[in-house]
Amino acid sequence: MTSFVYEDTESKSYDGTDQTWKSLGARLVWFVNQNFRIPLEVGWGYVENDATNTDGSLLKTTLAAEFTLDRGFWQRPVLRLFATHASWSDDFQGQIGGTSYANETDGWSVGVQAEHWW
Repeated sequence: MTSFVYEDTESKSYDGTDQTWKSLGARLVWFVNQNFRIPLEVGWGYVENDATNTDGSLLKTTLAAEFTLDRGFWQRPVLRLFATHASWSDDFQGQIGGTSYANETDGWSVGVQAEHWW
């Protein structure tokens, strides 16, 4: 699965926003068996913010182990164990990842997720 996003926002008079955002992403999934799959997701985004005179990019990579009831890309429910690493430009230091990453330009997130659709 792939994605592409292009957004150009010029709302200075409304909320101070004046930026261009471009993003690319892809998710590859390896099916180990009927109930277990390994997704790898890579995403890149670039923001040029004329209101704050900042620009830069963010790169994110996630590797996961997923357990499902049946085989299929869209199969839900799913229990997911994941690890994500992200790195971002110096202009975004203090703006990404909350207080935990306030002085950083990269970081890790690991966790467990459950996803179900109805």
